[in-house]
Amino acid sequence: MTDIIRQADPVLPPLALVGFGDIARRIVRQARAQTPDRAILSLSRQLPDSGFDGILGHRLDLDDPGLTLPVDLHGTCLIHLAPPAANGDDDPRTRRLISAIEAQGRYPARVIYISTTGVYGDCKGAWVDETHPLNPANPRSRRRMSAESQWRQSCSRWSVPLVILRVPGIFACERLNLTRVLRQMPVVCPDEAAFSNRIHAEDLAEVCLRLSEADAPVGIFNIADDQPSSMTDYVWQLADHFGVPRSPCRPKAEVMAGASPMLREFLGESKRVRNDKLKTMLGWQPRWPTLASALRDCAQDLQTPT
Repeated sequence: MTDIIRQADPVLPPLALVGFGDIARRIVRQARAQTPDRAILSLSRQLPDSGFDGILGHRLDLDDPGLTLPVDLHGTCLIHLAPPAANGDDDPRTRRLISAIEAQGRYPARVIYISTTGVYGDCKGAWVDETHPLNPANPRSRRRMSAESQWRQSCSRWSVPLVILRVPGIFACERLNLTRVLRQMPVVCPDEAAFSNRIHAEDLAEVCLRLSEADAPVGIFNIADDQPSSMTDYVWQLADHFGVPRSPCRPKAEVMAGASPMLREFLGESKRVRNDKLKTMLGWQPRWPTLASALRDCAQDLQTPT
């Protein structure tokens, strides 16, 4: 087993990123801009590309029943970004990762798990904070609840500080869902549309990085923008920004009948997510508190697909 580079600053433990997708890349870029010498490693099926020189990349397959850790995680801040398995109500991927850590017998200094606000289920448009009962209404959210429970039990057993971030839909200029806009796919009419929040990918990466500091607060936090709105409002704001006609609205039952399973989850659950706890305890304000503020940073030229 290879030891990772140790960090001299006790407030900034080395970062260990489990899963190396878009958010992990943003975390790395921000970390490099702030503290270029901070030790960072990734554990993922996908190794960092050439644009991430200096990252210690290790292959890790969370679907491997005999999973072992290729690196010592002792003293790191482990940020678990990899999604749960694709099926079932349980999350065996998290269970394998935790078992591999226990087999190693050396524990991270801190764990941050990226969960979902979907664990609250359908709240009929009510405002939801971290004390709201969990009532996940679909297998994807139940898998996240399973992972949360596994991390809470394990970190308690190890006496390791744990942060759970409950995240709504993630967006950025590079990851806007424009299909419905460009193809004029019907949306739910406003009087039936469900409430939801979003979070900009850069805001999420920033919060992950700030919570990775040894003296940062711990616990369960909702992270979201400051303006709940509906998927219909989201689609129409995109249409207005890019100068294309707004999609027609239809009754909810009609739109749901033609929606993908993932979209039905979003359309069928209505909640307005409070972010007060994170703001107060971390002293954080979203850089992009509303969709409109984020769209101002996005180019307006757009090619309609054929």
